[in-house]
Amino acid sequence: MKKSRAYTIALAAMLLAGLLLTAVVYYAAERNQFKVWEYRAVAEAERMSNELIYRMELEREPLLSLATLYKGSREVTEEELRAAHDNLFSFTQSRNNMATGWYNAALQQFEQTSGNFAWPVTQELPTPINLAIEHSLNNGSNLYVAPLFQYETKSYLAMSVSVMNNGQEGALIVVIPFNDILMRVASDILDQGKSLSIFTTEQPLVNHAQLTPLATEAEAIHFMSLEFGGNTLNFRWALDADNSPLWQESNLGLFIIFVGITVTCLAVFAYGAVLFHNIRVETSVQQRTRQLKETYEGLQSANAKLVQQERLASLGKLVAGISHELSTPISNAYMGASLLDDVVNDLKQLESPPKSVTKLEETASLLKSSTQRATDLITSFKEVSIETTSTKPSHLALKDLVDEVITSLKTDIQKKNFSVSNTVDPSLYVEVFAGQLATVLTHLVQNALVHAYASRAEGRVDIYANEVDGNQVELCVEDFGEGMKPETMVRIYEPFFTTRLGQGGSGLGMHVVYNIVDAVLLGNIEVQSTEQKGTKFIIRFPKTRQTKEFR
Repeated sequence: MKKSRAYTIALAAMLLAGLLLTAVVYYAAERNQFKVWEYRAVAEAERMSNELIYRMELEREPLLSLATLYKGSREVTEEELRAAHDNLFSFTQSRNNMATGWYNAALQQFEQTSGNFAWPVTQELPTPINLAIEHSLNNGSNLYVAPLFQYETKSYLAMSVSVMNNGQEGALIVVIPFNDILMRVASDILDQGKSLSIFTTEQPLVNHAQLTPLATEAEAIHFMSLEFGGNTLNFRWALDADNSPLWQESNLGLFIIFVGITVTCLAVFAYGAVLFHNIRVETSVQQRTRQLKETYEGLQSANAKLVQQERLASLGKLVAGISHELSTPISNAYMGASLLDDVVNDLKQLESPPKSVTKLEETASLLKSSTQRATDLITSFKEVSIETTSTKPSHLALKDLVDEVITSLKTDIQKKNFSVSNTVDPSLYVEVFAGQLATVLTHLVQNALVHAYASRAEGRVDIYANEVDGNQVELCVEDFGEGMKPETMVRIYEPFFTTRLGQGGSGLGMHVVYNIVDAVLLGNIEVQSTEQKGTKFIIRFPKTRQTKEFR
C-alpha cells in the first residue's frame, strides 16, 4: 500500500513537473517575446528623442539667417525683418509659428517684431526670454538657447544672438512653440502605443510635451536625458504593447503548451505502466505474507482484549459482591435508625419525657443521615461497577458525573479542608463509559489532595470542560499546589512509579488513568506543570463514540 501510494505520488510529481516545466518554458517564451518588443520599442523611443533634438537644432538656422541680415546691413527696418521672415519660411516650407523680434538694449524693449509674437511692448517678458537677452548682450555674438518654458499653458523654445542695428546694440530673438517641433517628429506614431513626457531641470514638474496619455496601462517605462543648447531634457516614454505595431503576435506559446502537455502525458503513461506492473508483481508476492501477518496480529489483539475484558469482569464482580455485602448491614442500620427515630417521637409524646430524649433524637438523626450517605455511596459504587463491565456507553451530562465523583470524595475533601469546584456546562452531554471516566477523575482528584498540597493545610482543585473541534471534549483537572519536577513529568505514567515510596503509594494510579483514557475513552491525556505554581491534567476524548460497543 505504501509503495502504491509512493508510485502514485511519483506519477503525480512527474505530471506536475512536466506541467511546471511547460509553464516555465511558456513563460520564458512569452517573456522573451515581451523583451524583444521592449527592446524595439525603447530603440524607437530613443531614435525619436534624438530626432526631436535634431529638429530643435535645425531651428537655429532661421535665427542665424536673420542674424546675417542684420550683420550685413547697416540698418534693418521692421518691414525688412518681416519680409525676410516671410521669404525664409516660404523657401523652407516651414510649418511652425516662429515669432521674431529685435530687442533694443538702450530702450530695453522690442522695436521690431515679426510673426505671432505673443508679448506686447508694454508687457513684462517671461524670465527665460529676459535671460536669453541678457546672455546675448553680455556674451557677444554667441547663440544662446534658453531653457524650455511655459506661458499660458503652452511651452516655448527661445533662442537669441547679439546683433547691431543702425549703430545700436541689441539682441535678435526667435520664439518657437515647442509643440510644433514635437508634432513634426511624433505625430504619426505617438498614438501607436507610445506617450511622451518631457521635463527640464529648471521645471521638473512641468510636462512640456502635453500629449494625450495612453488609453491603457503601460507595460514599460523608459527614461532618458539628452542635451540641447547646454540644457538637459528629461524624457519619460510610456510604452503600451497592446496598441504597439511593434508587438508581433505569435503562436509559439500555444505550440509550447501543446508539445509540453503531450510529452508529459506520454512520459507519465509510460512510467505509470512500468510502476503499476511492479505493483501487481509485488502485490502477488506479498499477499500471503500480509494475510499471515494480519491473522497473527488479529489473534494477538483479540487475546489482549479478552484478557482485559476478563480483568474488568472480575473486578466488576468483586465490586458488585462487596457492594452487595455492605448494602445489607447498611440497610439494617438505616432501619434501626428509623425505629430509633420512632421511639424518640413516642418519648416526646409523654408528659414528662426523659432528659436523654434530645440526645437520642440527635443520635437518631446523625445515624439516619450517615447511613443514607453510605447507601448513596454504595448505590454510586454499584453503578460504577455495572458501567465498568457494561459493553454499552452511557449518554449523560458530564457535570452530573463530576458531581458524583466529588460526592464520593467528600469525606477526604472535608478532612483536609479542601475545595473542589465543578464549572462544567450542564448542557454538555457525552457518550462515555461513566464508571471508567469516574475512575479517572477520582484518581486525579486524589492525586491533587495527596501530592499537590502535601505540605499545605488547605487547597483548591478546579474541574472544567470545553467542547473543541466539533466532536471533541477537553476535560481539565487543575490544582494550584507544588507542581512537578520535569523528571517526574516524564515518568508519571510508568507503572509502579511513585514519589511516595514507603508511604502507601503503589505507583499504579496514573498508569491506570492513562490506560483508561487511551483504551476505553479512545482519547489522550496531557499534563502541564510548573513547580510551586500547580499542575493541570487535560483529558481529550470524543463526545460521541464511533463504535457503540467496547471491544
